[in-house]
Amino acid sequence: MTFVKSGGNGKGGQKNHGDFEYSEEVFAKVEQGTVISGFELRQNYPNPFNPRTAIQFAIPADHTGEIRLQVFDASGKPVKTLARGAWSPGTHTVEWNGTNEAGQPAASGVYYYVLKTGSLSLSKKMVFLR
Repeated sequence: MTFVKSGGNGKGGQKNHGDFEYSEEVFAKVEQGTVISGFELRQNYPNPFNPRTAIQFAIPADHTGEIRLQVFDASGKPVKTLARGAWSPGTHTVEWNGTNEAGQPAASGVYYYVLKTGSLSLSKKMVFLR
């Protein structure tokens, strides 16, 4: 069994465990030449952020449906849709500039971003500081 990292320079945060090294940046597990992966939503960077942040998500090779990536405020009100529709398999990065759908600046505070596809929903928390 081998673990494959996505990005990074191979320094810091890695741990050695027997015949393999691993990191919190693990993207896919490779077993007997087959990549086993699923949907993934990564923590935004930077966090907290001002004026913008990057959000990375992964779509597995066998996915053919649509996805939606949205930002919600702490009360659950939708703030902005960052991605919608049929996206190709692979890793994607989108950026949120701290504005709502109308292009107005959002208030400082806690926000949630949610990746939805079919019955799957993944979410993470981020902090916007003005």
